[in-house]
Parts: sequence; structure tokens; C-alpha cells
Amino acid sequence: MTTTTLFVQDMRCNSCVSRIRDAIEASQGVLEVVFNPVKKQVFVHHTEQIGSDHLIQQLTQLGFPATLSSPSGAANTDLLKRLGVAAFACMQVMMVHVALYAGELQGMQDTYRRLLEYVALAFCLPAVTYAAVPFYRNAITWRGTQGPRFRLNMDSPVALAILSAFSISFYNTLYDAGPVYYDSVVMFTALLLGARFFDQRLRSNFNYTQDARAALPQTAIRIVNGCHTEIPAAHIDLDDKLWIAPGAMIPVDGTVCSHSAILDEAVLSGEIEPRTLAKGAKVYGGTLNVAHGFVLRASATIETGKLNLINQMAEQALLYKHNLLSLADRIAQWFIPSIIVLALSTFIGWQIIDSSRAIEATLAVLVISCPCALSLAVPAAITATVTRLRQAGLLVKNTLALERAAKLHTIVFDKTGTLTHPAPQIVKTEVATSLSEDQCLAYASTLQKHSQHPLATAFVKPMPLQAEAEEVEIQQRGVRGTIEGHRVAIGDAAHCQISARLESDNNKLVYLTIDDELAAIFTLTLTLREDAQCTIKAIQQFG
Repeated sequence: MTTTTLFVQDMRCNSCVSRIRDAIEASQGVLEVVFNPVKKQVFVHHTEQIGSDHLIQQLTQLGFPATLSSPSGAANTDLLKRLGVAAFACMQVMMVHVALYAGELQGMQDTYRRLLEYVALAFCLPAVTYAAVPFYRNAITWRGTQGPRFRLNMDSPVALAILSAFSISFYNTLYDAGPVYYDSVVMFTALLLGARFFDQRLRSNFNYTQDARAALPQTAIRIVNGCHTEIPAAHIDLDDKLWIAPGAMIPVDGTVCSHSAILDEAVLSGEIEPRTLAKGAKVYGGTLNVAHGFVLRASATIETGKLNLINQMAEQALLYKHNLLSLADRIAQWFIPSIIVLALSTFIGWQIIDSSRAIEATLAVLVISCPCALSLAVPAAITATVTRLRQAGLLVKNTLALERAAKLHTIVFDKTGTLTHPAPQIVKTEVATSLSEDQCLAYASTLQKHSQHPLATAFVKPMPLQAEAEEVEIQQRGVRGTIEGHRVAIGDAAHCQISARLESDNNKLVYLTIDDELAAIFTLTLTLREDAQCTIKAIQQFG
């Protein structure tokens, strides 16, 4: 099975979704069609006998031009230009209509009234012929040689209202047959374009902090015939041998080729304790090498790695159907036909009651019933919620959880770094030499700043010595070096070659030796976040 992702810029409502689904599912080899209307994405699961070109051609013929890549900012720029024209026309026409309304109340010569109507017409023309074109384009489908064809969607009543009001006003201006509605035309166009522009801006903001792959390194070091060459991470191929330097982030998934590796996998597992991996073990892109360098054989590319799968899983979470979305879809399916029928009924009814007001009443029905948010309100709310949660570090696997959240009665915290600070802190220092506690901390800080180990972050704050560490060697269990002529080692008991002391479940012991003699023992532990207790109390108050 193959999945093709299409971007359809003109997909704006449930009617568009239904037409696209019917057209694609009619093709042989299509297994499933899934939509994300907020991001204007169509995910087509199909067999290999169907190509993406066929799908794009099919949608283009239907009147929905599609692309394989996300549309650039050109669409927003075009919409901003049209909004500017409509806003300018709205300001000018509204000033003219103030004079017309005042003249109608206080009396105005027909010559001046006709002049003002023509001035309003001149300013209204750019709004109708240029600014409002997106509404016409979405309401009318060009189907090859078959020519234009009207289609029912959320823009249909918009296009009908604008064209009807302008046509009636244009006729009344030419033949002095009645009132004009140029102010309503330009105001309606400007308001809808403004809403659509800000809607697109919000949608684009949903995406910019979401991709988990953004944290991956941009370059990697490839080993070919013993030579190390820096290449873009996007050019990594399967079975490439890569050199992972101490403190470097793993660019892609792979297996350890050299002796061993010690990795910080908190980005994937949430656990701050590094994991020691033997030769042949699987490692994942985005994890951090906290010890010596090693050779990695790539088993995936950036596009097929685990981080990318996590990103896709989060995207797929937006596609699950649930009760609220299905309800909105069912309502929207009958919304537009009902509005057209209601407008026709209004016209017929007012023809019987007062024919002079039939046009006004019909236009009022079309204008008032033109909000396009019905089919997009629920998807937009879900997308905004999922995006905000991802920015806060929470991954939603299924948006059904959002509906069920109101019924939660138990919350379980299963990761130590959730209620505690992610980095451990020094809570106790036992000095076993003539040096002071501050001097021991200074030696430890000077050496630990060369390490990427999670426990080393606890020693960053203490003030280091003036002298720099020399001959620094980062090993599996700690760091060695020479400081002010002294051989200094920091790490676990095995690394420092001394007898280990029993550790508790919550504490970690780090040993410091100077010239092979025990100098200090540091007790590290995870401390509660400042807001942990008040967070728990708030959750309990919510029930």
C-alpha cells in the first residue's frame, strides 16, 4: 500500500470534501481517503498501480487543483492584495453612501444623487471584479471542455449574494430604477476576505513548531574508506557508516558498529538515566551520545526514522473521526441546499406580501447565512488544541481523548521528569580530603563541563577553577583529566576505581578522586518542581 499526501487549497467545506472523496474513491486501486480540512490535506491510501499524477489530474478536472507539496506563502500574499483592494473600496464607498443616506433623509437633487451612485459604482467595481474572485472561483467549477458548472459549497451563497446585490445595484444605477447596495457589497466582501486571511494565518501558525525532526542535526560525518566527510543529514543513505562524536546527537536510526555506546534517550523514553548499548544494538535519531564516540550504521533515513513516525502519528491524530466532527459534517452536508431553498422561499413569500422588498429580504438571507466556519470549527479547534499540547510536550495519539477528557477521574504520572526537574541537583557533598567543599565542587565542575552526561548538568552551576582541564578523556562511566598538575577523575565507583557505596532508589552517587585518592562523594537526586504540589491540588479540585 502507498500513501499520497495532496494539498488542495480550494478545499473549504464539507461539500468540497464530499466531492473530492467521491471522485477519488471512484478510481480502482484506492483503498481509503482521509482528510484534514484545516490544513487542506488529502491522504490517499492506494495500491502501486495508481500514481500521484493520476490523482492530481483527477482533482484538477474536478475543479480542485492539487499539489504534492504544501502551498507557499503565495496564497496568503494574493489574499492580502485582494483584502487591501476590498478594504480601500469599502472606505470610499461607505463615505459616498453616508452622503446618499443623508440626502435621502434631508433631500438631494437627483443630479447629485445619480453622480454619487456612479462614484460608488466606480469604487465598487474593483472589489467585485478582483477582490471577490476567490468566492466565484470556488462556487464555479471549470470542467475541461464542459465549461463552467455551478457547485454547492460554503462560497455559493457568498458568490450569489455579492453578484446579486451588485447586479441589482448596477441596473438601478443605469436606469434610475431604485436603491443601490454598493456599500453592502464592498463591506461584505472585505469582512469575509479579512476573516479568511486571518484564518489562513492561524492555520500556518499551527505548523511552525510541530515537526519533531527540526531538532535533528543538519549535518553528519560519513565514513568512506576510513575517511571522514561531513555531509548534509538529508543525504544519508541506508547502510552508510557514520561517526558519532562525543556529545553529538544521533542524526538517523541505525545500529552500533563499534564496541558500545552510552546514549541519553530522554527525547523518546522520558527517562533521564543513560542507557548502555552493546555492539549491534538499535539506536534512534534524536538521542544524545553522552560518552565516547562510536560508529553507527544507518538503518533508516531522516524521512523514515522513528522521530518522523512520531511526527506522522501526531498528524494522523487529527484525522480520526469522532462524534463532534461527524455531527458538524452531517449538519454541513444539508446546510447549503437548505439555505438556497430558504432564499427562494423568502423571495416567493415577499413577492406575495410586498414585491418591492423581495430582493432585499432574499439578499439578507444569503448574506446572513454565509459563515464558512460550520464545517471547519471543530477541526480548527482540534488542530489548535493538539498543536498547543505538542508545544507543551504532550503528544496526542487520538483526538478521541480530547472528547473524553471531561470524564477523566484518575491521572497517573509515570515519568520521574514530569513532577520533578529534568536535571538532577546536588543535595549533599561529603569531603574526604583536606580540600574544602567549594574546591571539590570547582574541580568537579571544571571536568564535568566537557561531558554531555545528564548527571554532569548538576555540576555546571558551581564556579569552575581558573585552570582548564587538560588531557580530558570521556569514558563510559565518567571523565578523566589533568587539572593544575593533578590527575582528576569523576564518575561512578568503577570509573574512579574505589569501593562503591550503596545507593538509594532516588539518589545517585558521583565520586571525585584527585591523584587516585577519594576527594569527595556527591549525592544527586531529582527535586520536585516548584509548581508540582499546586498542580496536583488543582487537578484534585477539578475532580
